[in-house]
Amino acid sequence: MTAGGSFLPRWWEPVPAAYFPFLDLSWSINEQGRFAPWHDADFELRGVVDFYGVNKLHSDAIVTAYTGLEGSDFPSLYGATNPYDDFAECFASYVHSELLGHPYELRVDYDGVPQATLASFWASHRSDAKRAFMRALLGEAPAPAVADDAVANDAWVLEAA
Repeated sequence: MTAGGSFLPRWWEPVPAAYFPFLDLSWSINEQGRFAPWHDADFELRGVVDFYGVNKLHSDAIVTAYTGLEGSDFPSLYGATNPYDDFAECFASYVHSELLGHPYELRVDYDGVPQATLASFWASHRSDAKRAFMRALLGEAPAPAVADDAVANDAWVLEAA
């Protein structure tokens, strides 16, 4: 979707100085030509999150990172790493939660004991701008409310080690 769309820069080309509807919701381009979150979209440990590199969050930092995420406009830690994964996480979770009506909750457990719970991004006001973008992108009317039974159904549980 991003390759054929005009809402994000093409990842294989230098980023032009232009308006990109999705990019500009949470990201800017710094002096070095790299993506950086808007100041109010950033949170503690966001820059440390590295899913495919060598920088791994230790278990004591996971709750801190998810607490920061909850105050941001990113749908997930993975989505907070760059604008392309931000869109991918928004799109996937929007389809899962809003279009299909499946519940979503992320719970951080340590030794089987819940340490933190993060409700669906789409159930919070922090998703308002991205919800409007998704609705416009998909040409849809407002979606019905999602059932509040995430734990009993499709909840995601992250076990901290």
